[in-house]
Amino acid sequence: MKCILFNSQLKIYGLTQNSKNKYFMVLQFADSGNLHKFLRTKFQEVNWKTKLKLLFDISKDLYQIHRAGYIHADFHSGNILQDNRISTTLQLYIADLELSKKN
Repeated sequence: MKCILFNSQLKIYGLTQNSKNKYFMVLQFADSGNLHKFLRTKFQEVNWKTKLKLLFDISKDLYQIHRAGYIHADFHSGNILQDNRISTTLQLYIADLELSKKN
C-alpha cells in the first residue's frame, strides 16, 4: 500500500483474505495480459519507439517500488502487466509484490 503514496499507476482497490489467512491485494484488471506473452507473440511487430516506452514504464514502476523502500524479489516478465483501456498506447505495470522485502 505504501507504493500508492509514491504514485503507483496501477490502481489498488483493497485487500482480501482467504480461508487460510493469506492476504491478497485487489488490483486494477490489466486487459492485455503480461509482458511475457507479448514478447513471445508480438515483439517483431513493435517499433523501437514503443519498445523504449514500455521499458520506461517498467523503470518508472520499479523506481517507485524502490522509492517506497521495497525490493520486488520476484521480478520477471510474467509479473509485468499490460493495459491499454485508458489510452491508445499500451501501459505496463509491475505486479505480484507478494515476495517483496523491505530495503
